[in-house]
Amino acid sequence: MTSTYDTEYQNACWEAGASDFIGKPITASTLIHRTKNHLENKLRLEKLLQLTYKDSLTGLFNRHYLDLEVANVFKQTSRERKPFSLLILDIDYFKLYNDQYAHPQRDASL
Repeated sequence: MTSTYDTEYQNACWEAGASDFIGKPITASTLIHRTKNHLENKLRLEKLLQLTYKDSLTGLFNRHYLDLEVANVFKQTSRERKPFSLLILDIDYFKLYNDQYAHPQRDASL
C-alpha cells in the first residue's frame, strides 16, 4: 500500500512481481474484497497445481511431478556429493487385468 501514484514507481512494482497495487487512501471494504480475491486466487492456483502433479484417481504424484522432483533431487545430491537412490515399481500384465475386468475393478485395485 502506498500513497505514491508515480507511473514509473508503479511499473517498477509490476516488473518486480507485484500482484496488486493499492493506493492510499483505501476503504476497509475495498481492502477486504481485494484480500479475499487474492486468497481465492491462491486457492485456485493450489488446486490447479494439485491437478497438474497428482493423479486424480489415486491421489499419488504423477510422472510429471516425478520427473521434476527427480531432477531437483539429483541436482541437489550431486552438488552436495550425497548418494541418490530411486525405486520405481511397475505392475506386470496390468493391462491384461484391465482388459479382463474393465475400468471399475482397475480403479478399485489402484
